[in-house]
Order: sequence, then structure tokens, then C-alpha cells
Amino acid sequence: MVACLLLLLSFHLPFMRYVVDGVSLALRIPEYPALYLRARGITLFRWFESGEEMRRRMDTLERENLLLRTMLARKALLEDEAPSASTPTLLSARVLLRHPQSWWEEIKIDVGASRGVRPGAPVLFQGYLVGRVRQVQPFDAWVRLITSRSFSIPAVVEDTRDLGVLTGTGEGQILLRYVPEERSLPLGSSVITSLLDEDFPPGIPIGILGEEGSTSFGGFRSYRVRSGVPLSKLYAVQVMMQKELVEAD
Repeated sequence: MVACLLLLLSFHLPFMRYVVDGVSLALRIPEYPALYLRARGITLFRWFESGEEMRRRMDTLERENLLLRTMLARKALLEDEAPSASTPTLLSARVLLRHPQSWWEEIKIDVGASRGVRPGAPVLFQGYLVGRVRQVQPFDAWVRLITSRSFSIPAVVEDTRDLGVLTGTGEGQILLRYVPEERSLPLGSSVITSLLDEDFPPGIPIGILGEEGSTSFGGFRSYRVRSGVPLSKLYAVQVMMQKELVEAD
């Protein structure tokens, strides 16, 4: 058909322009879905590409934020700045739920806002830190575990007073990150909470300093931290609360 049209066009017949326009219009109809899908595909690709760039920027900002918090905490340690805080007390709670797909991320406990529990409160097991309250409901609460990728607090090596940022890997391990590369920390030292976290009083035991990890960005290194309790066997925990909150109930 196309060959016939080209042959007729060669004769420069006056009506051929209308024929060509009609054929072009007819071909445009089946082509439209393909052209539309192509345009939408390009738009979707650009959207995913911009989302990936945004995630990379967020990761960079998160690392910089953690590093800044570490530096501020080191400065506070050197200047002996200790925030004033009332004596905390412990509220016992049972573990209600722990999803297999988020085993190292969070647990659900049976105390909530009606008992004075607030987001950010430390959660302990046998005297060791195991997480912090993430979300509070009237009669229960979700706790983010220290093995979670989203968990991060300043922590200090008790023997040397070296400071780092405690984070989880999401796979059952704990890391002390952003330790200066020139520092060689003694393995087996106790790791405790530092005094530069508004929700965590200083001195809560976390675990024991394990083997040294690889050097991270900016010339800092990380260490593994072995928890002082079996984190896979959390059946009952204690929520650390400020004394005045408990007395008000």
C-alpha cells in the first residue's frame, strides 16, 4: 500500500494531498497508545531516578547528622556538661508481639499512654538497654530495638570515655560507629549510654565492645558491640520513666 501511495505521489496529482492526510490520520489512531505509553514510561523513569537521588541525599544528610551529634557529645564530655534529670524508675511490661519479618526491628509491649509511657523512653531487659519507645497507644506501645537500622544514640566506651554512635544493622548486630580512626579501643570494654541524649540518662549498660570493623567515610571506624542480654529472648522488659511521671498516675 505504501508503495502504491509513493507511486501516485510521483505523478503530483492534486487530490493526493488529501489521500495522504487521511492515511496519516488513520495511522495515528493505532500509534497513539504506543506513544502514550512511551511518554508515561519516560515520566515514570525520571520519577524513579529523582527518587533515588533523593534517597542518596537523605543518606548523606543522616550520616552528617550522626557525625555532628557525635562531635557535640565529645565536646560535652570534655567540658563535663551533665544535664540535670530526675531519678528514673522502671515500669514492667510484657512483650505482646514480635513479627518474624521485623524480628530485629521492633516489639510491641502491653503498657502505653494510660501508664505514662511516652515516645523516646529507654527500654531495658535485665538492666541492659534493648531499645526505645517508638509509638505509644493508650494501652500498648511499639519499641524500636537497638538492632534496628533506624536506631541511633550516642554511646561511650566506659574505660576510655571514647564516644561513638550506636546503631543496629537490622540483622541482629549492633555497631559503635564514628570512632576516630587514630583511636584503638580495648576489646571487652563496657559500652554505656552517654550524657548527651535528652531521653537517655547516662550510664545505662548496653554491652561489650567486640572486634573492630572497617573504616567508614571520613576516616572513622566502627566496632561491633555484643549485647549484655540475649536479644532473641525478650519476653518481658522494663520501660525507664521519669519519676514525676509515675507519681502523677
